[in-house]
Amino acid sequence: MTAAVKNLVIEQRATFKLRLAYKNAQKKPINLTGFTAKMQIRDAGGSLIANLTTSNGGITISGSAGLIDLLISASDTSAMNFTSALYDLVLIAPDSTDTRLLQGKVTLSPGQTVTA
Repeated sequence: MTAAVKNLVIEQRATFKLRLAYKNAQKKPINLTGFTAKMQIRDAGGSLIANLTTSNGGITISGSAGLIDLLISASDTSAMNFTSALYDLVLIAPDSTDTRLLQGKVTLSPGQTVTA
């Protein structure tokens, strides 16, 4: 299976949340019980901007519902300083099979308001 392409926009100084529903051809949820995941955002030079995993709380998987939630805190997006980057999202099955589920470009929308 080829990874789907989805471009993302991260708003600087705001919490980034994205819920993905992984479904089969019949639009039924794929059971992700026991799966883990990782997602990295990297700039054009390959430098790491963000590292989300199920271990660090950046990714949450809701097993039988087939839901994948991505989260980057407002404090982390505040520290971001890039224009355009690339990412991919990899699912790791209980048998250690890796599947690149999603990939694309990430654009940072600069924030102007500083919050306390």
